[in-house]
Amino acid sequence: MGDLPKIPPQVPPRHYLGGEGGCSYSLPNVNASGPCTGPGSQGDCAVRQYKLFTIFDVSETFHNLESFVTAVTSLANMLTSIQNAAYSTIAAVIGFADQYNRLKSQIYSLSSSALFRWIIVLWQKFLHIFRSKQEFDCVETAWSDTNATNSDRSRDLERHTECQSSSATVLFWLFLVAGPYLIYRSISSLIHSYEESRKWSTGKAEHYCAEALYDFHSHYDQELSFHAGEVLRIAPKYQQPNVKGWVLGSSGRTKRIGLVPVNYIKMLKKVSSDDEDPVHFLR
Repeated sequence: MGDLPKIPPQVPPRHYLGGEGGCSYSLPNVNASGPCTGPGSQGDCAVRQYKLFTIFDVSETFHNLESFVTAVTSLANMLTSIQNAAYSTIAAVIGFADQYNRLKSQIYSLSSSALFRWIIVLWQKFLHIFRSKQEFDCVETAWSDTNATNSDRSRDLERHTECQSSSATVLFWLFLVAGPYLIYRSISSLIHSYEESRKWSTGKAEHYCAEALYDFHSHYDQELSFHAGEVLRIAPKYQQPNVKGWVLGSSGRTKRIGLVPVNYIKMLKKVSSDDEDPVHFLR
């Protein structure tokens, strides 16, 4: 009589599906109708596998990106409000300067009239009679200083307004340029992080090698099917989900990633990124 076939052990409870005794880590059931079999299902498997691995590694990162985009939108609204306020302030200052120039022109027109000059001549003669010419000179000097001071203040106010307008415009355009660049850098960082987190599944990063002791046919897309004697890659500990009785692994034969029952495999050794990947010659 030949050797009796080995009876595979019982599959660990699928706590990640939300059953009794669930744990703190759960996986969504992308398509619970069964494993990826049948013609034309290879592309669907790849899409669902991508979704599964994304949920494993980058769900929190995408949440942070959403918060960042919300903050950027709020900052854009705030800068728009600041720009509108700056434009309103500039319009008010320009209106004030225009009215001031009109008033000054009217005063100059009044001072150049013949009646006003005749009054000044009479006043000078009157002061000269009472020998108050010196006091008149002092008053005239004081008025001249006051006019000069007001003119200087007006020029300083105009320069300050122009400086504020330029600063607001530069800040607005800087945000328009830097905002998309920061978003691009964030998305690039996410893509790079995703690619780095998958390197163990291709043997380019630290991982573990395990030999399959029994055949296992997955009933859910989150699980990985394999045959007895097949060598699997197991993700490092810091990338393992908190699912009791299951580990995250990949198959070099099917190029898929999924959960593997612990009692169906035997750990062989730890492989670093510099070591030669044994999966290629142990399969």
